[in-house]
Amino acid sequence: MKNEFRFNISLQILNHLGRNLYRNFITVLGEAISNSWDADAPNVWVEIDRDNNTMSICDDGVGMSEEDFQDKFLKIGYTKRNTGLSKTQKGRPFIGRKGIGKLALLSCAKNITILSKVKGGELVGGVINNEELDQAIKDDLNSNEYSLGTPSAEAFNQSETLLQERGTLIIFDQLNDGIRNRMEYICKLVALHFRFSLIDKEFSIYINGELVTADALSDLAATTEFIWKTDGFNDPFLDLCDPVKETSLLKIDNPIAAPNLPFSGFIASVEKPSHLKVRGLSDERLGIDLFVNGRLREKDFFRNISSSKHVASYLYGQIHINNLDDGGSIDRFTSSREGVLGNDPLIRDYLVYFEEMLRSVGNEWDKFRLKHKEDGDPENESLTPETRKAKELFDLLSREYATREDRKVNEWLDEVRWAAYSSLTAYGDCFIAENLLRNYLEESLPKAEFSQEFKDAATRFRKKEEKNLNSIAYGGGIRVKTSDPYYVYLDDLLREVYKGDPCFEEASATKLRVLRNAVAHTCVLTEQAQSDLVDEVAEVKERIKNKLRERRDAMV
Repeated sequence: MKNEFRFNISLQILNHLGRNLYRNFITVLGEAISNSWDADAPNVWVEIDRDNNTMSICDDGVGMSEEDFQDKFLKIGYTKRNTGLSKTQKGRPFIGRKGIGKLALLSCAKNITILSKVKGGELVGGVINNEELDQAIKDDLNSNEYSLGTPSAEAFNQSETLLQERGTLIIFDQLNDGIRNRMEYICKLVALHFRFSLIDKEFSIYINGELVTADALSDLAATTEFIWKTDGFNDPFLDLCDPVKETSLLKIDNPIAAPNLPFSGFIASVEKPSHLKVRGLSDERLGIDLFVNGRLREKDFFRNISSSKHVASYLYGQIHINNLDDGGSIDRFTSSREGVLGNDPLIRDYLVYFEEMLRSVGNEWDKFRLKHKEDGDPENESLTPETRKAKELFDLLSREYATREDRKVNEWLDEVRWAAYSSLTAYGDCFIAENLLRNYLEESLPKAEFSQEFKDAATRFRKKEEKNLNSIAYGGGIRVKTSDPYYVYLDDLLREVYKGDPCFEEASATKLRVLRNAVAHTCVLTEQAQSDLVDEVAEVKERIKNKLRERRDAMV
C-alpha cells in the first residue's frame, strides 16, 4: 500500500480563515499592532493617507529573515507557542496563538506589501494582490502553486527610509472601504482597544506621527461621574477623569462561593447614556470590555450578564483578566479574535462573579445619583416608587435655588430634602384622596342628603373665601367646582362618607387633618409625624378603595 499521502491545502482556506472572517477595520489594524508587540517592537507607526487611500504600518521589532518570512509568517497556523514559549525575549506575553491572525491583513486592501529585515540581514518580502489571489482561488490552486508578487521600487524605497536596523513594514494600497473616519477618531479607536502600555511602558503607537495616549479620550473623561476600580489599578485614563463625583472599590455585596478569580480594571459611569457614543464613530458605543494582556478580546463583555438595563446604559469600563491566556494549551478565544468562548468553565465562573459585582455597582450608582440630586435607577428597590418620584420632583423644583456660591442656601436645601420626599408623597396622596372623596360625595349623594354639619362647614368656608377675594378685588371665581364637597376639609369629608359607621374613628380623622395641614403649610415634619402621616394616608386610601369597590358593585 502506498503510504505517501499528504494534505493538499486549497487556497480557498484563506477565505474561510482570513478574508471572510475579519470585517472590522480596527480588528485588522489590531492584528498588525499585535504582531509588532509579539516582535518586541518599542514603536509602531501607522501612516494613513486618505487622499491616496493607502495605509502603512511600520515597527522596529526583531523583523524577519528569509526563512522566518517563508516558514513562519507565510505558514498558516504557525505560532511561536509551538516552540514551548509563552513570552517574548523582553518578557511580553505573546498575543498570537492560532497563527491565522495574519490573514486579517488580506481583508482590507487590493494590494498588501510586506517587507522586513532582521538586524544585519537583507530586506525580504512580497506582495499579495487580492485580484490575483481571487483568480488562484477560483482556479482551485493549492498553496504550493501560488507565489507572492515582487514589491515595487517605490515600496523598496519606502522601506529603506522607514526600516533602519530592523523591523517590519506593511503597506496597504487601495483600501477596500477607504478611510471614513478622521484621524482623531482613529486615535480614539486605538486608545480604546489597546492598553499594552499598562504592561510595557516602552511600547508606543503613533498615528500619522502623533503618539496615541489616553488624551484621545478626554471628552469621555469629562463626562465621567463615578468610578469603581480594583485596589491598586492604575491607568493614565483614570487620571484624566480626576476629579469625579465619587470613587469606590469594585466589590460584591453578597459574598458567593467562587474559586480564586484574579482580575483588575475599572467600571465607570457617565452623566447621560448618550455620552457612551464615541463622537464621530457611527458604530462605536462604549461598554465594559474584556482585555487580556493589554489587548481587547471582547467588546461589551458584560452584555450577557443579567442586570438592570437602566444602569447598564450608563456604564463603561475595562476588565483585565490576563490568566485567560496563561501561555498554556487552553485556547479560550474565537477564531476571529473578537470574543471569548462562552462555554469555557473559567469564563463562566468569572461571569457569575461579575453578575454579583455589577449588582453591587448598580446599588451604589443609585445611591450616588440620589446623593448628587440626579435621577437614579427606577428599578432599584432601595426607595419606593412614590419616594423616588417625589425626590425627582423636589430636585427639579429646587434646582433654581441651588447655587455653588451660597453654601448656606445649599445647606438649607439639604436640610429639607429628605423630609420633603416623604412629605411630598404623603401630600400628593392626600390631594388625590380628598378629591376622590369629593367626587364620590357629589355623585353618590344628593345635596339634600348632606348632613347639616357638613352644609354649615361648607357655608362658613365659602363666605370666608368670598370675603378674602372681595378684599383684594379679585374678580371671578378661583374654583372649577363650587358644590359643598369642594369647600370642606378632609376630616369633614371623612365624617360625611362614614357617618353612622361604628368603625369610623373621629380622632383618626382629626389627626390626619392636623398632619395634612402641617405638611401643606410648613413641609418639614418630625420623623414620628412623617410616619404617622404615611400610616393615616394609607388607611384613608384603603377606605376610599373600599367605597369605590362598593359603588362599582352596586352599579353591576
